[in-house]
Amino acid sequence: MKKIFMLAVVFCLLTAVMPVLADAVWTPMDDYYWELWQTNSDEACKFQDRAFYLAAGDRGYVTSVRTPLDQTRVNSYPNGTEFKITFVCGKGNNLWGAVEAVRPEGQKEFTRDWQDPIGYIDFNDLVRAYDTYAFSEDHQDEIRPFDGSSYDYCSAGEFVVWQTPNSGVQVEYVSSDYVDFLCTDQGPLSGYGMFTFGGTYVDPDGKRWVEVTLRRDPEHGWFCLDAMTEGGVKSVG
Repeated sequence: MKKIFMLAVVFCLLTAVMPVLADAVWTPMDDYYWELWQTNSDEACKFQDRAFYLAAGDRGYVTSVRTPLDQTRVNSYPNGTEFKITFVCGKGNNLWGAVEAVRPEGQKEFTRDWQDPIGYIDFNDLVRAYDTYAFSEDHQDEIRPFDGSSYDYCSAGEFVVWQTPNSGVQVEYVSSDYVDFLCTDQGPLSGYGMFTFGGTYVDPDGKRWVEVTLRRDPEHGWFCLDAMTEGGVKSVG
């Protein structure tokens, strides 16, 4: 009952005004997370911009548990599995990643289980994935500023955000409905942009890529101007 009540409260807060909705990110919905947050504990889960991590356990796999306090096993994942982790909980060397979504090695997209949360993974069993920040650092001499004022984002149609150019790892398939949402006019006084552009990069095949952030940094990656949806996986339903 407590979880349902808290979920209802969060839903009401997020739907009260559009700017709040625009800033909303996934959060765990268990009692462990909410109790730490409500008591302002120094172990409370903290949001992080760089959200992608790989399983790298000493035993060749990692295990997720229900919460750091309830070590009931939820699942095991072989090394190389990638996780989206936007909140890290605990302090010192006792850190736990709250898993939002999972991408098995070799697969293109991340999946999340809304009915049965994936749980928490010991941060000592994870390493950072090669993400757009790392790519930008490695290719800083090849990346140029992108003039977003000359690009009609809202009329360009659907597109796929990839973790890095030519990575084959899909961060988000931006459907036409999502484009409409991102382009919603929030009024002249809002001062809020629901998407921002970074640099532009031309790959060895001559394809043009643009760095983009949708709403918040966990939806941060690159889309290809010359192949907007090619290779992407669009959710059904």
